[in-house]
Amino acid sequence: MKKITVLLLWLFVGGAPLWAMPSQITFQGTLKQDSVPVNIAKNMQFSFVDASGTSIPGTVPIAIANVQVTDGLFAVPLPLDPTIPWDQYQPFIQVSVEGQTLIPNQPINANVYSMVANTVVDGAITYAKLATSVQAVTVPPGAVMAYDGSVAPAGWLLSDGSAVNRTTYAGLFAVIGINHGSGDGTSTFNLPDYRGRFLRGQDQATGRDPDAGTRTAMNAGGNIGDAIGSVEGGATAMPNNNFATDKSGAHTHQYLRPVHGNGDQTGSNGTNWIISSDQYGTTGQPEGTADGVHAHKVIGGDYETRPVNASVNFIIKY
Repeated sequence: MKKITVLLLWLFVGGAPLWAMPSQITFQGTLKQDSVPVNIAKNMQFSFVDASGTSIPGTVPIAIANVQVTDGLFAVPLPLDPTIPWDQYQPFIQVSVEGQTLIPNQPINANVYSMVANTVVDGAITYAKLATSVQAVTVPPGAVMAYDGSVAPAGWLLSDGSAVNRTTYAGLFAVIGINHGSGDGTSTFNLPDYRGRFLRGQDQATGRDPDAGTRTAMNAGGNIGDAIGSVEGGATAMPNNNFATDKSGAHTHQYLRPVHGNGDQTGSNGTNWIISSDQYGTTGQPEGTADGVHAHKVIGGDYETRPVNASVNFIIKY
């Protein structure tokens, strides 16, 4: 008995559409007879059939004589007719060797054969079609990273709030949606705008962001409240140990007392008052009594409260 298997079977994604099939694929397989690998040329025929085994309309069997089989291995190029609507079928290849049809028929799709042909068809390989184990070691759409360059690398965009196309960046849109803004409301969406901003984890009702409920949208149509993509302005919390001036409550203030030009304080007509450098008085009525409870302003400060920091760009994977 002869048995054939497809060496690349582990790469196939069952039911994947063939809307982007290349013009030629390479079929690789193994051929054994009585469990022994074949080492001889064989006449083979390859037919394109659907899941039921019925020939796909527009295709014809491809007969190839004297296919060299070495240690059971063989490979043959198979042309594909680009006029055939492959997306309407779930295609398989039916293989016959020396007139004997082998089973099972082998499924094909655009992804694997674009790779076998050393050509990756645009759009044929998407993140969702990768094996779970491969996805686990790749950077998923929506990941954000600090970046020291000024131009985003391939596969990434600057997190600058730009409105980008929902179809062109469908993978990213599927993850972040309109979290950061709805763009034009139909065909675009906003990237996050992290310029000049620190990032903060979503509160998720932990109470660590006491103003989470009043967070606002980063761009029009974006999320508000305790949701990814929302923003909030600067704030200064009341310190655990309240600020106080060095003098508070009821107290007096010392001042330089004006005196007459003759040096005494009895006064006389026509003598100017002057400020003496050594004559001090205190506020209050009568002098020396407390002015009553009052406070003083605290002045100074900077434009914002911030830790020591360094500037970077943030980029987002699409």
